[in-house]
Formats: sequence, C-alpha cells, structure tokens
Amino acid sequence: MKKAIASVFMERYTGLFALLLISLIFFILFYNKLPKQIFLWIVPVSFFGFFVGTICLMLISKIKFFQKFKDYIFSYTKKQILKGFFYSLIVQFIVIISVYVIFYGFKISISFFELCVFLPIIILISMLPISVSGIGVREWCFILFFGKSFGEPQVVAVSLLWFLSQAFASTVGGIEYLRFKKPLNVKKK
Repeated sequence: MKKAIASVFMERYTGLFALLLISLIFFILFYNKLPKQIFLWIVPVSFFGFFVGTICLMLISKIKFFQKFKDYIFSYTKKQILKGFFYSLIVQFIVIISVYVIFYGFKISISFFELCVFLPIIILISMLPISVSGIGVREWCFILFFGKSFGEPQVVAVSLLWFLSQAFASTVGGIEYLRFKKPLNVKKK
C-alpha cells in the first residue's frame, strides 16, 4: 500500500513541479507582454510555496510514522525521477496545446505564452477540493484571466469544452483499461 501511495505521490509531485516550472519560465520570459493583473503574482508565489512545501515534507518525513513512506519515495533513482519529470512536462504541454486549439476553434486568437502562464494557475486552483472535478472553479478562473480580453461567454465555452474533452478521454481510457485489465494472481500466504 505504501509503495502505491508513494508512486501516486511522485507522479503528482513531478506533474505539479512541471506545471509550476512551465508557468514560471513563461512568466519570467514574457512578463512585459502579459496583462498586468494582481493575480499574475500567483505564479512566483505558487512556485515559492511548492519549495516551502517540499521542505516541510522533508521535515515531516523525520517522524517515524512517515519514515517508510519517505524510504519508498527515495527508492526511486534520479534517472527514474528525471524520466517521470520529462514525461510530466510533455503531458502538461499537451494540455496547454489542447486548450490553445480549443481557443483557436472558437476563432479566439490568444497568445500561446499567455496561456502557458495562466493555464497552470487555473489547473492549480481547479485542483483545490472545493468543487466536484473543479467545475465552476475552472470557469471562474477562465473568466478571471481571459474574460476581459475575449468575453465571458466565449471563455466559459472554452473551459467547458476543455473539461468535456478531458472527461471523454478519461472515459475512453477507463473503458479500455477495464477491457484489457488482467486480474492479479495473488496467493494468500
């Protein structure tokens, strides 16, 4: 069980780091071209918070209860962690590109670098456990970051279409998983 939890934790951890890194890099490179909003500062604050959280996790891992969990996490090699991080970067860029394509489908010309800064923030805020699958929160974030530039109805439509595309892809993946899933051959000792 602890190995499974550690595996999921590392996947989420590398994914979150990739998301925040993409946002921070585009924030630094294109700061002068971005619309000046107070919410823009969520990017560096979130990145800083990620590192503070990592330090807190390291301190908590000294407690005996969390020691085994820490041992499982550190059982991964640097190569495995870097490989996972690289795949996370690819996945996060695919997500950004898919939303860019949806904007393009609505004939809304949004700058790609602006999307690379704001979409990770939207994803991060949507992950907060305050709604089911981020519904409502995601749309509010789209209005907050893109509503003034492109109109509220259009950006809400983009947000909902993005959610539906993710739900459809997950459903297809879930069906395929159930179709080809092989039962584990576990014998009781």
